[in-house]
Amino acid sequence: MFRKVHYRKRELIYFFIAPLVLLLALEYVRYGNGTEFWEAIHSGWYYPKFFLSYLFVLSWEGLFLALTGSTFAANAIVSVILLTLGILSSIIASVVGDPLLPNHIFLAANAGDISSMAKLEVTPNMVRAVVIVLCSLGLHAFLSYGGKDVSKPKKRHPIIACILVALCTANTYFMCFNQTFRYEFLNKMDVSIVAFNPISDYRSHGLILTFFTRIGSLFAEKPEGYNADAIRQVKEAYEERTMAVSDVETAPNIIVIQSEALWDPTRLPNVEFSEDPMPFVRQLQEEGKGGNLVSPVFAGGTCMPEFEFLTGFSTRFLYSTAYPYIQYVTRPTSSFVSMMKDGGYQTLAMHMYRKNFYSRNTAYPMLGFEKFIGIDDMDDPQKSGGYVSDMEMTERIIDAYEHKEKDALFMFNVSMQNHGAYKKTRYDAYDISISCEGMSDEDLGGLQAFTQGVYEADIAFRTLTEYFAEQEAPTLIIMYGDHLPLLGTDNSTYKVGGIVPNTDAVDFPNEPQLYETPYVVWSNYDTGIEAWPEHISAAKLGLMSFQLSGVTEFPWYVNLLDDFYSRYDVFQHYIVYDAEGNRISDVDETIEKYYKWMQYDVLNGKRYYKN
Repeated sequence: MFRKVHYRKRELIYFFIAPLVLLLALEYVRYGNGTEFWEAIHSGWYYPKFFLSYLFVLSWEGLFLALTGSTFAANAIVSVILLTLGILSSIIASVVGDPLLPNHIFLAANAGDISSMAKLEVTPNMVRAVVIVLCSLGLHAFLSYGGKDVSKPKKRHPIIACILVALCTANTYFMCFNQTFRYEFLNKMDVSIVAFNPISDYRSHGLILTFFTRIGSLFAEKPEGYNADAIRQVKEAYEERTMAVSDVETAPNIIVIQSEALWDPTRLPNVEFSEDPMPFVRQLQEEGKGGNLVSPVFAGGTCMPEFEFLTGFSTRFLYSTAYPYIQYVTRPTSSFVSMMKDGGYQTLAMHMYRKNFYSRNTAYPMLGFEKFIGIDDMDDPQKSGGYVSDMEMTERIIDAYEHKEKDALFMFNVSMQNHGAYKKTRYDAYDISISCEGMSDEDLGGLQAFTQGVYEADIAFRTLTEYFAEQEAPTLIIMYGDHLPLLGTDNSTYKVGGIVPNTDAVDFPNEPQLYETPYVVWSNYDTGIEAWPEHISAAKLGLMSFQLSGVTEFPWYVNLLDDFYSRYDVFQHYIVYDAEGNRISDVDETIEKYYKWMQYDVLNGKRYYKN
């Protein structure tokens, strides 16, 4: 039975005004200052997007009105929820470079780890937003309860409540799940759901059109045409194909380092450096033993290139905001790790941070790692710049090799020393001085802190190779950067540094250099590869390392991966390179379709490939 209530006109009027006030409060959280807000409201499509957000908030207030019978309660519930989301979004953006996204709910267990990465400050904008909402709720409470005459209550008709619930359901469906609305209608208003840079979306579209439109992207979508017959078709094409692998008498040790935010800062043309911060890496690249790894992410999302390297699959087929270990590796999954394990390798992973971050502690065993070492297992590790140092990681890699339990070791390492945030106070002393006309002291200090991390990573890598140069066992060492660092406010370091135009917003899809990190390959034996690709994806790099292992037993679908990456060195969002090093726009539709089917089948499908 619905409650008996009597709404006064002024109360009902404010019920429609309250969402506007709430959205304005969220704008305070979103924008850094009044100038940015003024520029935003004069940008294209601002008001239509604001109106869509208003309708969404109003529909949810209508739902809670139907449930509680109180306009004030409905406003209060929605206000608390959305203001909390808005503040969390601002905090998360300051830490990891992305705003709050639906997939962050999978990282709830890492909330303490995330908060420890940077100093979380309550900004004046957050305080202003809270004050605005509290004042709005106070006014609404006065209008709802102040001197209200309830001597003649009216029974609210159930049909009205049902209509409110239906409107909220429909609005939520279209905003969160309807493909046509999310990908076609919103796209006409310059709202991209599967975007390369969510923080840019958040600043352009707001919390509602950034967060809620991505809810439908939480789970894998079955590719068109995928079924048992489709996989059988792929199998017929590739089961008999023979992938070339290295003919080795002794399986080489393979050591991989995914170096946190490893990037060449000298690519900033407007910045001067007292010396080269990465001379050894550069030497290897000039010898043809490396080049540019094209990462699927910018300034965050470490697990994305990591996932590509270990599986050979492409994050291009995943939602751009996905965390693969949490959403896709949820059961024992075939990977290069499991194949090398089955081929006689000891498989070991090591991360210089907590093992549960990105749920590696549950995903790594499913990928085939026999042992996983994290900072949780380390007694008083050496630190530099606030995190476990790259030199400490080098020493632990050497120790793991000296105590390996099988003849051949595959070891995948994730560094942490050069993780953000970057501030001049991070190191007590600096080996490299830098200067840049027009760059703020804060950004210059942050860049210097980052550069020091690159300098120390280069030294640690050289130390590692010097040790293995003295070892008889054949050993292959690969190092690559996972993504560029998050530098400056709204990418100000990159703008003033001159690598991108110094405009209000960075056009990420048209700035491929923001996805290029160094990769290098070193070995104490002849791998037979004279020159490595100038541009490469982590997936192809992982495939090539597996081919050099000499393992000859593997699932037939790896032949498809080999065929695909014999044609394309890079297959990323907006960025594709063919095997001749040319940037192209299209790939063969048939092999791309096969690749997409197989990836879904292995990760989320019925695993028909095993039949």
